[in-house]
Amino acid sequence: MKKFYIGVIIVLLIVGISAAVFFLTQKPKELPLDQHPSGMIRNCLNVKQEAQNICFDNAFMDYAINGIHPEYCDKVKDKELREECKDTMLLQKALDGDNIALCKTAFNITVCETLFYFEKGTRTRDPDVCNNIQVEEHKILCIDQASVYNAIFSDQEFKCENFKDEETKLTCLTNEVFTSAREQNNATVCEQIKELTYREMCKQGYYTDKAVRSNDLSYCNNLETPQVCIDGYYFGKAQLENNLNLCENIADNLTKNNCYGRIV
Repeated sequence: MKKFYIGVIIVLLIVGISAAVFFLTQKPKELPLDQHPSGMIRNCLNVKQEAQNICFDNAFMDYAINGIHPEYCDKVKDKELREECKDTMLLQKALDGDNIALCKTAFNITVCETLFYFEKGTRTRDPDVCNNIQVEEHKILCIDQASVYNAIFSDQEFKCENFKDEETKLTCLTNEVFTSAREQNNATVCEQIKELTYREMCKQGYYTDKAVRSNDLSYCNNLETPQVCIDGYYFGKAQLENNLNLCENIADNLTKNNCYGRIV
């Protein structure tokens, strides 16, 4: 009888272990997309069929990176975006462990290492960290960014003239003039900008803002190249109305992808 009980116990143990192994190795079933916790992923179901791949790629990438679900990078169909997704996850891990050596396994090692020092310089508000960046223009941008953050957290004034990068400096000054133009409700304020490209940028911003706020695309006709304004209009309306389908009206692919990636 004793042997019988021992035999039963052994059988029960084997069955129990087998069951435990079975359940532990089973992957949890994925929820249907319409029940997914990410609103961004759910929203893609409402997008036109031809735009769904772009939408889902951006949504899966966002959920992987911001939701810390690296397995979602594999769901991204576009090869470049999929690699960017995995490299971004790797970069986050490198930054969290302060271990730049991890970048050696990235698809784009140079970009990973550059972003590592760029992000570290910004986080620590230490421009000296940026000197590790090899490409000079990226190094200068990093120094500017770290300096701005240092000024903000030190409650110091940082003027546009303090930027080392000329393009960043001009963009900063353009934003200041645009703000004045908007406050005065007067596009001619932009005329004070000497550089043609930045003067046009100021006008683009002014009329795009007017179009979005008044829900009137005709404001874009005041520009020599109205398409940028039209794209900006649909981008702005898509965000305000949380409507992914409006992104499909955008002509520029980069702006369109960015539009899909902004709506949660």
